[in-house]
Amino acid sequence: MTVPPKDGSAPRAPLSYGERPQLSVGRFCAKVLFTMFFARASVVGRENIPKGDSPYILALNHRSVLDPALVWAFYPDPVYFLTRQQLHDLPIFGWMCHRVGNIPVRPGPFDLRAIRTAVSYLTRLERNVAVFVKGLATGEGGPGEVNHGCALLASRTGARVVPAHVHGTDEALPPRSIVPRFTNELSLHVGKSLDLNLSSRPRRQELEQATARVLAAIAGLDPRLLAGLHGHADAQSPRGDG
Repeated sequence: MTVPPKDGSAPRAPLSYGERPQLSVGRFCAKVLFTMFFARASVVGRENIPKGDSPYILALNHRSVLDPALVWAFYPDPVYFLTRQQLHDLPIFGWMCHRVGNIPVRPGPFDLRAIRTAVSYLTRLERNVAVFVKGLATGEGGPGEVNHGCALLASRTGARVVPAHVHGTDEALPPRSIVPRFTNELSLHVGKSLDLNLSSRPRRQELEQATARVLAAIAGLDPRLLAGLHGHADAQSPRGDG
């Protein structure tokens, strides 16, 4: 159900790419990037993308700086990322982040300004918001830091969470690398949306439990895990003697 704007005005349908030229330009540039360096990526689970006019939170894993570009290029719905303030401070890339409407997030447990802006996107402006539930993994292969921003946004807005798993970008452009590698195994796997059923003022334990649920849903979309499960099922299934 669409959350009405707090100012009492009539709600509007979510923006399409055509309604915001900057997003269309960003999408075009991202597609050119992937066409030049990589094979076309595939989007698996399109049927799980919400069809209604209610905005939602796209919750993603994060393995490479290519992840936002992959989503921009191939994900059907326009989304607005919460991105690190450091990226917005860069001379050219920061200007691009601002022009496409990304939300800067300052370092720390919770950037209340960024949370308020994201809440406004989801309610008053009715825009889909994309969140990396874990920070970018380190170059040594260590895991990224878990953040509870996705769960907090869901509690403040009632928006559903759509889990999605980005695959292959860490092979195409590993952390701390500047030279992309050709690959034809880039993919975005979209899962069924989640209703986190959070209270409007959740305790930290409630946020942690909701975040763990989202992370589990994202991990369950990993094509390597799915391939292993299918392989195990095939090995266990009875076979005829021919």
